Amino acid sequence: MGTNNQDNTASSRDSLPLRLATAAVGIPILAAAVWLGSIPLLLVTAAATFLGIWELRMLLRPMGHVVWPVSALLAGAFLFSASTDDASPALIALTVIGGGTLGAALFAFRLRTWSGAQAWVATVIAAVYPAVFLAAGLLLREKPDGLAWLGYAILITFASDTAAYAVGSLIGRHKLVPAISPSKTWEGAIGGIIGAAVVSAAFAAFIDLDALPLATAIALGAGLSVLGQLGDLAESWLKRTAGVKDSGQLLPGHGGILDRLDSLLPILPAVLVYVTIVTTME
Repeated sequence: MGTNNQDNTASSRDSLPLRLATAAVGIPILAAAVWLGSIPLLLVTAAATFLGIWELRMLLRPMGHVVWPVSALLAGAFLFSASTDDASPALIALTVIGGGTLGAALFAFRLRTWSGAQAWVATVIAAVYPAVFLAAGLLLREKPDGLAWLGYAILITFASDTAAYAVGSLIGRHKLVPAISPSKTWEGAIGGIIGAAVVSAAFAAFIDLDALPLATAIALGAGLSVLGQLGDLAESWLKRTAGVKDSGQLLPGHGGILDRLDSLLPILPAVLVYVTIVTTME
């Protein structure tokens, strides 16, 4: 990330054509996958997950070496469970994680070195961070009105990110967490919360969902914006720790896949939990 708003604005202006071109390709693919659900959504989710694991190899390097084939297998188990409604693969993955963690800790105490344990922790994080959170999107799509709810989660993420960027660029003066992300401001954060709340209210007004009354929609949108911004800051912290500007170079003008998913990752399970709780109470 840049060191000041002026530099960020100039950089964003220079990369705008690339950003628009990438969005013109990516948005229709995402929209089609969400609309169709099932196998198309699983394929897009799996691609995002495995690319995210590849990027996390670099971001988690200060913590330990990521054994990416192991991360990919664990992630695949979680995605398979979410897409088939069969908990067995996820339970096997959790058993492997638990056993591996215990084994890594025992070896660390015996050998008096934590390098192996750190590598195992990094490997598990690389699997769980994208896979479990994105698997929530697969589960959400299968809920009653799942198309609307998954679209809602993505829309709120976009609204929060866009409003935060616009307000922060225009009137941002007070740094939010300069040690982690120098370009983010309190004004931008508040703008993101308001933007998400307004879009959430508009969604509730136009889409008839019994589980999303207007007052609840405003509060939910604001809360999801906070979660999304925390996810953004978490990835910014990983990038700063790794000493890189972007998580990758896959998406021209946007950076890596995690740069686009950082806000969405915590929002998906939050919406899934909300929908599950509300529909269970009905």
